[in-house]
Amino acid sequence: MYQPVWFDGKEFDARCSKLVCIGRNYAEHAKELNNPIPKAPILFIKPESTIQTS
Repeated sequence: MYQPVWFDGKEFDARCSKLVCIGRNYAEHAKELNNPIPKAPILFIKPESTIQTS
């Protein structure tokens, strides 16, 4: 399970059930993917299981 920590190393409880992500939020990234440049960033969600702990 993912355990968030502050910059000083202290752990804190921040349970998560989904991650809200932003895609193609800058023009160069859209160009790298050969996608059209959107008028607004694309929002999508990912489940908690996508978090890497190591």
